Amino acid sequence: MGTQPYRDAINKSGDIFQIIIAWIITFLFYTLSNVAILCCLASIIGGICNRAKDTPILILAANGLFIYLILISGLLLLGTSPFDNISQAQYTRLAGTSSLFSFMIGYNPKMLSRLIAKLEELTEGKPLNKE
Repeated sequence: MGTQPYRDAINKSGDIFQIIIAWIITFLFYTLSNVAILCCLASIIGGICNRAKDTPILILAANGLFIYLILISGLLLLGTSPFDNISQAQYTRLAGTSSLFSFMIGYNPKMLSRLIAKLEELTEGKPLNKE
């Protein structure tokens, strides 16, 4: 769903009710915020599917948000404007990939700690441990 008319409505002065509705629709359906919501939900669903852990829902959502930030920052490194005019196929790949990784992290939180350890090794210039 295109959000440009709603984003334009936010910038116009007018009825506060219409502006609030425009903010809500933009938040729910704008590509970047929509993918963030999907990541949080996928991580929560992954945690619910793994019944052996009693991880709080807010922690699961934060894990999904972390995966979202990693993927989005990676996309920003690869291109100058990767989010301009995103096609449905690009959105599907972005949403599917981020949701999959978020589900996996929610299902097995140890994967997140391993991922953070690998990122620390890369940023410190140390060779990766072969496990």
